Amino acid sequence: MVQPPGGSGPGVWIPTPPAFLPYLLPQWGFVAPFGMSSPSQFRPPGPPALESQQYAADYEEVKELGALVGSTRTEDQTEIALFWADGAGTETPPGHWNSIAQTIGATRGVTLEENVRLFALLNIAMADAAICSWDAKYTYHFWRPVTAIAFA
Repeated sequence: MVQPPGGSGPGVWIPTPPAFLPYLLPQWGFVAPFGMSSPSQFRPPGPPALESQQYAADYEEVKELGALVGSTRTEDQTEIALFWADGAGTETPPGHWNSIAQTIGATRGVTLEENVRLFALLNIAMADAAICSWDAKYTYHFWRPVTAIAFA
């Protein structure tokens, strides 16, 4: 089981509100991928240093666009965020993509064999994306935006 690093200093991941849950599904970073050579094959570079101009710009953008009241985001940005939110009680992000694929298959009149291929490739790609994401998440142990903003 992957354990979070000790401490709670600036930049270090800690459980977040509202439930303050521990690391979720940490084993996913160690799952053998389907179409990649390793979970780290597409690992992104680490987050920018906290004292860097890039971090400051990213922080301000997230704070401004993510504000519940007084946000600078446009109506379109809000609609896009709501469309992709996929939180608890929804079909979840993988389910959302499967619903999109189902709609495409139905509107294009694809065969059963084409649908099988579509859903197999889509779900293999999503599984590998999750493996890559969890590999990076547990490599960097970087705090979430809600933590950064609360402790800035």
